[in-house]
Amino acid sequence: MTFLTGYDCQRILAAILTGETVLERLIGPDGTTATVDILETGCHLLDSDISVSLEDLDRMAKPAHGYFLYDDGGWHKQVAFSRSTKLQVGLYATETGTPALMVGGFPMHRHKGIDPWESSLAMVNAVPRVYGRVLDTTCGLGYVTQCAAKRAVRVTTVEVDPAVCDLHHASPWSAPLYTSPNITVVTESCLTFVASQPSGSYDVIFHDPPTVQIAGDLYSQTFYAELLRLLSRKGVLFHYIGSPESRNGSTMMRGTKRRLSEAGFEKVVQVDSAFGLIAYKGGQVF
Repeated sequence: MTFLTGYDCQRILAAILTGETVLERLIGPDGTTATVDILETGCHLLDSDISVSLEDLDRMAKPAHGYFLYDDGGWHKQVAFSRSTKLQVGLYATETGTPALMVGGFPMHRHKGIDPWESSLAMVNAVPRVYGRVLDTTCGLGYVTQCAAKRAVRVTTVEVDPAVCDLHHASPWSAPLYTSPNITVVTESCLTFVASQPSGSYDVIFHDPPTVQIAGDLYSQTFYAELLRLLSRKGVLFHYIGSPESRNGSTMMRGTKRRLSEAGFEKVVQVDSAFGLIAYKGGQVF
């Protein structure tokens, strides 16, 4: 796949003005870069043998967070209307490189002061031991899934929105979801999938739902009781909430901690560095 972000286009336009002849751009989560030849008439992307006109660079440069995929001979912004949520979804380019998921005009990843990939890794690192069978209840762009898959035997990740699954194929940061041998992507409602799973099916669960306004059922005590049922005897749940320093985040932390405890989790611990809570089914495991 060949893509450009608004940040890429701004750098290329600046290079044209300063007379630079070549620059490197980030094209993958492992730090892979590609060379761009700078021309007076635009640029040439050596990795894909595609030339980009000044007109296209100007169009895509603002706003910087635009993410564009080259397809059928043209550049197309990666946004779409979701039939599931009735909201617009899209890829939101960040200055550090990793795109965030945008739903209804709001980014679903931390991206200010931290790369979305690093924020996902922080969630995985917050769990003392990631092992065995793992469930990621809301895949999004799949960063938590991929980080967990480096440690677990198998990761099952659930994504209800076909529009979001389409975005997986527009970004190299999400491509491993379909190539990693120990990742399974399930395309159905999280509520339906969880209800269908046998008790004790998973050793670790990551739960990073959309906002409560979009997916209120995924914050209910009833749903938390289902997650508890799915965990093995010493299973662990990580639940992303949001910044504990914000008024909404601190309120959500308190309410969610109470509902998790009432659902039957033995111990619930706040992890400020990862903006979430760890809930233990049968005591802490180190």
